[in-house]
Amino acid sequence: FLAHVDRELMVRVWVNLLTNAIKYAPSGDTLELTADRNEQGILQMQLTDHGLGIPNDKLEVVFEKFAQLDEGQKSGNIRSTGLGLAFCKMAVESHGGRIWIESEMGNFTRITFTLPDSKDVAEPSLKSPTMS
Repeated sequence: FLAHVDRELMVRVWVNLLTNAIKYAPSGDTLELTADRNEQGILQMQLTDHGLGIPNDKLEVVFEKFAQLDEGQKSGNIRSTGLGLAFCKMAVESHGGRIWIESEMGNFTRITFTLPDSKDVAEPSLKSPTMS
C-alpha cells in the first residue's frame, strides 16, 4: 500500500488530532492509534480517546472554521482557535480522503480519516490548503 501525501500537511494533521485528544482526554488516558486498509482497500487511520466525548449535534460543526464546543467541554484554561479540525478536514480532503468523528458522551471519541491508494489517484493535489 502506498499513499502519496504532503508530509508536512500530514504531520500537521496528526499534531492537531493528537493535541485535541490529549487536551480533552482525562489524565492518564490511553490513546489508541490504528492504521489499516478498509474493505475498499483505502488506508484508514483512527485516533480514539476516552475523554468527555462530543455531542452528536456537534460532530460536523467541529470541522467548521472557528468552531468551539460549549464552555463545559473546554479543558481548564486552554483556549482553542477552532481552526485545528477545519485544517485537518481541508488537508485530508486535498489528498482525496475524508475525515469524520464518532463519539459517545462520557465514553470515547474516535476520529477516522482515509487516504486513497496512490494508484487510485492520477495526480495527487499536494498544495497546502489555506484557511481563508
